[in-house]
Amino acid sequence: MHAIRHSNRRDTRTNGSNPVRLPSLHTGDAAEQCAHAAFHRDLLLTWRRLDEPTGAPVSMLSINKARFYLPLQLTGLRFNAFVWRSGGGAAPLIATPWWAPPETRLRRAPCAVHIFGPASLYTSWFTGFHHGHFMPDHMPLIQCQDVGSPGTPVVVGYRTDLPEASMTFRFLQWLDASLLTGRRILWVRLGAVACVDSGVLHLAAPRVPSPNSLRLPSLHRRTASMISRVRPVGTPPRAGQLVVYYSRADLSRRRLPFANEALVLSTIRERMRAHARAETLVTFTGRGETFADQFRTFSRASVVVGAHGGGMMNVVWMQPSSARWADGGAPSPAAPRLTGSPCTLPHVVEFVCGARSSRVQAGCPFRKSVFTYFGGAPWVNFHHVLFEATSSSSRTLVNASDVARALDAVWGECSSASG
Repeated sequence: MHAIRHSNRRDTRTNGSNPVRLPSLHTGDAAEQCAHAAFHRDLLLTWRRLDEPTGAPVSMLSINKARFYLPLQLTGLRFNAFVWRSGGGAAPLIATPWWAPPETRLRRAPCAVHIFGPASLYTSWFTGFHHGHFMPDHMPLIQCQDVGSPGTPVVVGYRTDLPEASMTFRFLQWLDASLLTGRRILWVRLGAVACVDSGVLHLAAPRVPSPNSLRLPSLHRRTASMISRVRPVGTPPRAGQLVVYYSRADLSRRRLPFANEALVLSTIRERMRAHARAETLVTFTGRGETFADQFRTFSRASVVVGAHGGGMMNVVWMQPSSARWADGGAPSPAAPRLTGSPCTLPHVVEFVCGARSSRVQAGCPFRKSVFTYFGGAPWVNFHHVLFEATSSSSRTLVNASDVARALDAVWGECSSASG
């Protein structure tokens, strides 16, 4: 059977933002092709519905005498953060699954943290710091609040003895130290009741059905635009280009067996020779890598290949070679647009779960993808290769022929522009 692949079609939007380029699927399975197309069609409709009506997927609710509690850990994926008004009843302040009314023990608990003056509060579905989820889930809302309530400090949780010892602090200090100056962030320890004794709490109230689904194009364009303007601390100017293969060989989940991974790497090398590519192929594991190390690797990558996982979230550092973000250089309620040809964009070839490999992880098929996590990530071109039907949560397989087809598409479609 011949390989079936749909092209990078565009979603037509009416809010002046970049169209979302759909991922190309490289497979010989017609049923998977149809299911993949249907999933992404529905996803685009959801994004359009949430992004377009007001241009602001998050509204802000102002609360006086506010109390809130951010959990130390999740209960499964159940969101269990609480907000209430001092002296108020048990009814929820807002009709959203993001914020629950407090349990009795919390309502009776003393204030462990006192906040004076206005504050802006948002928390994503995870707690603490997780590199694979901070950028897609938490960072966009920190920026969104800076737009919605400019000049108001944003609450950020931590779980260490001091904020400065937390991974979140170290990450923001590396990414953009200006976020840590001028009281732009209020650090609140997780697992403690915080009380806004004076001033107003501006509470983020996203218009989405669940806390782990706020991965919208408008939010992630702001994040990518910010990254294009801010060169993180300790990262020298980019030089050269790489093809990066992300290996999960040392991890317990979604790792390719040695023989399959060796075949994939051999295939990448062979297709690079066939297309006379000048890049250097490197293998990335993330083991022992600093934030700066990861930025250096992925900001120089023209192509990234690998299985869905935390390491793939580094594609946020892949900036277009000549495209530019048109946003006036300052935060704005209007999401910035990416200018330039699609052929100036880097490429991501991601191994993802399909309908026949849905047992690989919860959320399958198709949803577990960098494409969905970063709201379509308009700064890269996406290509999907499906895990084989025999894959499990710990051991995954991919067809090397599908990888070859994906790379041929990567280096063939824009050969006149980038060859």
